[in-house]
Amino acid sequence: MRDIQDPIYYGKVRLSKNFYLPTDRFILLISAITAIIIFFIGISLKLYESYINLAILILATYLLGVLPYIIYKSRRDIEIRRIIDAYPSFLNDLGEAISSGMTLLQAMKHVSNLNYGPLSKYIKKLYVWLSWNIEFEKAFEMFNRYFLDIPTIQIVNKMILQSYISGGDFSKTLKTVAIDLLNIRDLEKLRDAYISQQKMVMYVVFFIFLGLIVAILMVIQPIVSSFSTIQASSQLGITFGSIDLRWLKIISSIAIIMQAISIAIIIGITESGKIISSFKHLGITSLVSIIIILIFLLPPSIQINLSIYPTSAYIGQSVTINVEGSIDAKAINNELVTIKILGPTTQTFTAMFINGKATVTYTPQIVGNYTVEAVYIYSNREYKATSSFRVT
Repeated sequence: MRDIQDPIYYGKVRLSKNFYLPTDRFILLISAITAIIIFFIGISLKLYESYINLAILILATYLLGVLPYIIYKSRRDIEIRRIIDAYPSFLNDLGEAISSGMTLLQAMKHVSNLNYGPLSKYIKKLYVWLSWNIEFEKAFEMFNRYFLDIPTIQIVNKMILQSYISGGDFSKTLKTVAIDLLNIRDLEKLRDAYISQQKMVMYVVFFIFLGLIVAILMVIQPIVSSFSTIQASSQLGITFGSIDLRWLKIISSIAIIMQAISIAIIIGITESGKIISSFKHLGITSLVSIIIILIFLLPPSIQINLSIYPTSAYIGQSVTINVEGSIDAKAINNELVTIKILGPTTQTFTAMFINGKATVTYTPQIVGNYTVEAVYIYSNREYKATSSFRVT
């Protein structure tokens, strides 16, 4: 791979002899490939058998696919802001040095020894080219290629180069451009402050939307789970069937994802006028959405209820133990439940859920207090319900 400081290939990664890919796209490509490999390894290890393991796998895959790109873009944005802030000082110092009687090469040597933050490395490179007797026009054009993603500096540098070619007081031009650039920077800071307020409002709207979706589901879920079949009839004979909680969760998840995409696009266009700026915000909104979905929406709602009749029995009297179970308000079918009777004697029974119900009959032979525990295993996790009865 060529020297990264070479302006022709700066910000690019060589993939073949004549093919170069921008660094941000290369990072995104490698991250996506790595994430896909990790995801298929997790699937091959059957992590999907446990919801917690599957959720961790999905989150880890997403972070591997997106986080490196977001970190790179964030660091690059910080570097760009620091370069823009330092550029007026660089132009003004260069103009002052030339005004004091220095040659252009001497002035460049002087400013190359000053600290302009991340801008300094590019200034040093320009001075090295000039010290190699490369013409200023050619050296400055190569220097300007380092700022292809900073339109403001691109325009300023073209103005400076035109002024140098046309002749005149070059130092005065540099100072004037520095003042203009300071004024532009101040205006952009005012604009950024206003846009930051708008971005904050849109993020707040997004989080409020997430909170409302989660709150609504938290209210509806226990109601639907308690009444797995809710029907209401009117005088007109209209009947409403049962609510499918799983579909409700899926629809809510899709709504959250669509909201995350929409908000990211709006924020990106508001920020820079370009839709490409949305990707950084999409990484943030989609990450939050995935976490909310995995924690609050998609986990299955398991309901296990235990009832005993009678709760006070005599020796030799049959006690009926009923277990009711549902997953996301859907009755459990053809699944086993373990019923443990703990007391003066301990016994364990296994029953089958049929249409959400499993029944066991127990005849106690010893006086005492008994505790009944129903255990249902789903995705390697135990769900329990307990109750008790007394034998006299």
